[in-house]
Amino acid sequence: MIETPLNNPYHASYDDDLTLVPFAGRQTALERLHQQLSDPTRQVAMLFLGRRRIGKTMLLRAFNNVFSDPYIGVYVPLEATPVADESEWLLALAQAITEELEARGFALTRLATLTPPTDADDARVWFEDEFLARALATIRPHRRLVLLIDDADRLLTIMRSEQLPADTFGYLHTLIERQRQLGVVLTMDTDAETELPRLEPLITLQNMLRLGTLEVAETQWLLQEPVRGLYLVPDETVAIVQRATGGVPGWTQQFAYQIFQRWQTAPDLNVITLEDVKALLPLVLEYANADHRYVWQALTGNERLVLTAIARLGYDEPTRPLAASALETWLIETDYPLDLTAISAAIRSLEYREVVQSTPEGVVLNAGLTLMWLLENARLERAVAPFDQPAPEAAPPRIPRLLIAAMIVMAILGALAALALINATQPPTIIVVTPQPTVTLVITPPTP
Repeated sequence: MIETPLNNPYHASYDDDLTLVPFAGRQTALERLHQQLSDPTRQVAMLFLGRRRIGKTMLLRAFNNVFSDPYIGVYVPLEATPVADESEWLLALAQAITEELEARGFALTRLATLTPPTDADDARVWFEDEFLARALATIRPHRRLVLLIDDADRLLTIMRSEQLPADTFGYLHTLIERQRQLGVVLTMDTDAETELPRLEPLITLQNMLRLGTLEVAETQWLLQEPVRGLYLVPDETVAIVQRATGGVPGWTQQFAYQIFQRWQTAPDLNVITLEDVKALLPLVLEYANADHRYVWQALTGNERLVLTAIARLGYDEPTRPLAASALETWLIETDYPLDLTAISAAIRSLEYREVVQSTPEGVVLNAGLTLMWLLENARLERAVAPFDQPAPEAAPPRIPRLLIAAMIVMAILGALAALALINATQPPTIIVVTPQPTVTLVITPPTP
């Protein structure tokens, strides 16, 4: 009798349906959201800020799994929603609401006879007085409809082209003030953070939260709980994965996905070890290639120089913090001199970009995968741009498609394993997500 293979619970790519993917962490974010929605006096929206691929979409997609009745989450992916004008924007909201109510089995009698607005109609009047009034009556007064608007910064782009009114966010605020059954949750890339004032009064400083990377305890849950009873991922292996990924959600998911695939093809594999992580590392690094490429292309010339110096000096001891003076010396010796002021400015920018973190002893890369990518791809450039200017356009770095150099794998994973064994006896880190800038690596979709 042939056994049917089990479905891999983790997602294989960023294009997968994230609705049922194991969701780790974000307790603070979910608690803040619950407080926001359950307090009738808070007639403002909630905003989650984060770098690309830090898990903003997954947070919204998990809403209906976390929040049960009386909350009805309506996911609105702006990246996949064409918006040519306000009428099309409000029709897109109406369509998303209708589809969610239909999926939940609500009788749509009140909406069935409703006709879309014509060019002569006021789209806002139609949306609020005609459509929204009927939709809210359909779900009954005790329920709340929550618009989950993903990539809200795209609305800002459309507003700049004058395809949407300048008060688009102000209108959403007016709606939730007048319709107490309506809530709004937004996500936005931190690249658009300087435009936050344009979201007022819909969003205030008290109603936004920056998403960070996964803590060790969250990674532990993600690697262990969904597969409990199938195979074991020991805490020391979790610690190695955490150090390799830096807690970046997409990379951690990819490790989990590849571990599951490896287990399915090896029936006798019951415990995941360092050797398994070594074997899977090239696959995860390949998966993260586009993410690293995106970050590298966005860096200034000085940031690239400093990052290259960190990688080269960190080869022997990946977890050892490096002082700015050590970076200065290395750059001088390689004929790419930068003074300490320029180096410090580049480090601050790299920390804000969530590539490195500063400690009292110096600076260190967040993820072992980033170190490996840099050692394979980073090249010093003769043209050094001012730290506040984009770097000269360069040919995209290449990454090997099959295997990473064995010496890099062994050296880095050896150091990560030693660190993991030291940390394995320590209690799990308390999960805290704060609105302050965090230290993570930006996540972007892989190139085809």
